[in-house]
Amino acid sequence: MPRTIITPSWRRWWSAIWCRCGSRWSRSPPKPKRFRPAIWRRCCKPPLTGWSESRRPPNIWPIAAKGSPGWRSRWRIWASGSNRCGPRCKTLRTTALPICATSCGSSPACWRSGRTRARTRTAMPRRRDSLSEFNIWPAFTDALGGLVMVLIFLITVFVLTEVLIGREIMGKDTAIGQLQRIISHLEGLAGDAEKEAARLRGRAQGLENTVGERDKLLAQLRAELAAVQAAREALNADKTRAEQTATSVQEQAALLSVRAERLAAELERLNRALAANQQELTKRDAVIVEQKGRIEALDSALKKKLLERVEELEKYASDFFGRLREVFANNPDIKVVGDRFVFQSEVLFASGEAMLSASGSGDLDKFAMVYQQLAARLPPDLPVIIEVQGHTDRAPIRGRFPSNWELSTARAQQVVNYLIQQGVPPERLAAVGMAEYHPIDPADNPEAYRRNRRIELKITSR
Repeated sequence: MPRTIITPSWRRWWSAIWCRCGSRWSRSPPKPKRFRPAIWRRCCKPPLTGWSESRRPPNIWPIAAKGSPGWRSRWRIWASGSNRCGPRCKTLRTTALPICATSCGSSPACWRSGRTRARTRTAMPRRRDSLSEFNIWPAFTDALGGLVMVLIFLITVFVLTEVLIGREIMGKDTAIGQLQRIISHLEGLAGDAEKEAARLRGRAQGLENTVGERDKLLAQLRAELAAVQAAREALNADKTRAEQTATSVQEQAALLSVRAERLAAELERLNRALAANQQELTKRDAVIVEQKGRIEALDSALKKKLLERVEELEKYASDFFGRLREVFANNPDIKVVGDRFVFQSEVLFASGEAMLSASGSGDLDKFAMVYQQLAARLPPDLPVIIEVQGHTDRAPIRGRFPSNWELSTARAQQVVNYLIQQGVPPERLAAVGMAEYHPIDPADNPEAYRRNRRIELKITSR
């Protein structure tokens, strides 16, 4: 247990030590309690035993923290045994208290000398009723100081709040003034816009009036034009009647000698104009007759030429399809339908593929051989085209082709490429993909699907 505590001279003794629980030591030693030495007054924990200079009791806190400059010289605590006579003794033997070095009692003059003066004085146990009274003045001063600090803090917060609110109000007033100026400016702009709108409305009304007047004038001009056209038609009718009555005018010429000269001159002029017009009409009629003759001759020649070409093409197609019918007579999947030569897709391609099979290549070899045999007799100026059409069924495709369009086109292109390899001139070939939109059988069953999957070769011309 501690026997000696030396306090610094720059602080008044006992006032520099605080307990961990927050209680402050008073200047006069308190009344000892059971199992609690007087040096740990107001402490909430019992003292430790076996401590030294480097290990002071955790409930005694110096004003200088451990590690700060001079802390070892300010606090020196020695452990010198127990302050009780035995483990079960309830009476304190001694208590080490810091006292003035001059033994002046309560005089604080020697504590302000700037040096550390202290010595150890043994205090005998006292009776509980002989302890000094409890002093509440330090607690009162602490409470008063805390209250003053709280009031100062509240006043500071209030002043800062007032300043901030005043600045915010000034800013808002400034913003309101700016907004009012903007509103005044916008009101002026709105008035100008209304004036401009009124001016434009007046101008639009004037334009509408002008348009009305223009429509009236246009109607009047149309009426005048109709009257002029009617007068012209009347004049034309009069001219016709004058021509009809020219004979009667000549018979009455002797009776109307006064008007004969004028009518004779007018008649001569009209006759000259009529003769000129008649000559022009005669020339035009001759040109028209000549052009009609040429057109009829060209038409007849063209028709004759087309008939000859059609006959040649039909003859060639008939011979070609007849020869193909003889070559593929034993294959039911290859047949001639009208003017088309039809291969079923299963003959040439596997399901969903565009690569020719071995049997399909053989059939195309036969087709190319027949074409080459008949091509020698084909006139060079006859524009014969073999159009290869690829057809599919309506079933959705699941494979490397995204749709039946690509599959039908790829199959037709594959057939064309193979025929070119077999010697068919490429200018005589054309590949067309028809997808599923031109079926032979519109039924919705597997047999109809099989019939619709085909490759057609059609002989046509450019």
